[in-house]
Amino acid sequence: MERIYAIAQGQVQGVGFRYFIQTLARTLHLTGWVRNMRNGMVEMELQGEESDLHQALRRIQRGDRFIQVSDLHTKTLPLHPQEPPCCCYRQRCRCWSRSRRRQLKRGPSQPQVQDSNISFS
Repeated sequence: MERIYAIAQGQVQGVGFRYFIQTLARTLHLTGWVRNMRNGMVEMELQGEESDLHQALRRIQRGDRFIQVSDLHTKTLPLHPQEPPCCCYRQRCRCWSRSRRRQLKRGPSQPQVQDSNISFS
């Protein structure tokens, strides 16, 4: 298992990139989150088997006819062993809300949540 933090730069907002990441993550059995940044980039954390993560990164860099990733910066992070599987918008998900309350009791370990966050499994 491995967890990565990545920032994608290029034509990644307004083209379905977060949905693309969510679908890709479900297909490869990855967990994590993805969100738009104010500077036009998209940041994400992905966790799963090393081979699945590398396959996901290759597909992200390749993009599709609308998504064009010009640069993808990654770094390895510590694992979140208790990360709940979730495949919906974080703000509307009951399973995320329960797990987020537990995490907040333990202390902040994840970035602040915004309405544009998508969590997936």
